[in-house]
Amino acid sequence: MLKNYYLDNVYKSIDLNCAESVLYTADKFYKLGFSDEVIRLSSAFGGGMYIEGKCGAVTGSLMVLGYLFVKENAHAADYLKTIVQYYFNEFEKNMGSCDCRPLKTTHRSELYGCRNVITAALDILEQTINTFNDKIVR
Repeated sequence: MLKNYYLDNVYKSIDLNCAESVLYTADKFYKLGFSDEVIRLSSAFGGGMYIEGKCGAVTGSLMVLGYLFVKENAHAADYLKTIVQYYFNEFEKNMGSCDCRPLKTTHRSELYGCRNVITAALDILEQTINTFNDKIVR
């Protein structure tokens, strides 16, 4: 399970923000072959893009979905909208919001930080990948 890989190998072991954590975990778990530079592409998405906007764990998940389900570009992947909407709907249904500020209020703790948000994002990412696995292009 993706969440278990994160808890066993990434959480508390590597100093990453929520977006980086999701991208890094998915890369290692699914053996995507991302370079360190690719992981750094997600760095500005942590903390809801540092303005408590869209959750970094959500944006990291979307980066993984884009990589897995888009061969050339988004315009050539007519099903991508359905996949992204599915992810957002599941995340919001489970967590109450896709925005960092309310998630921090309800799910962040002093002891664990945003671990629960990240693990939820990873569960929903794995669920989304499994649901649409017939559309994977990589």
